[in-house]
Amino acid sequence: MRWLVGLVFVLAAVGAVRLLGCGETPGGWAAYWGIPSTDGLWKTAVNEHGSSQNHQELVDRFPNSVLQSGLWMVGMWDVAKKTGDGEYDDVIRGFSA
Repeated sequence: MRWLVGLVFVLAAVGAVRLLGCGETPGGWAAYWGIPSTDGLWKTAVNEHGSSQNHQELVDRFPNSVLQSGLWMVGMWDVAKKTGDGEYDDVIRGFSA
């Protein structure tokens, strides 16, 4: 859910920039994604509640903005342990390539 909060913040910030007349392009933004999969980074990922994310779409829309990619790997489902055990090594390699 943190990526959803981040995406809502980004969209709110973009709207605020436009409302304040500060320009059409935000200086930067942060978006979150989960370590189990790179879904939502390069292609649209829709979650079980119907909301979606696509980081590449934001990069394409705001090419002169700074991107901070927030990697979610805390909480339930033993994510930290599975990461330490190497379960997500392919995801990490794919993202860092």
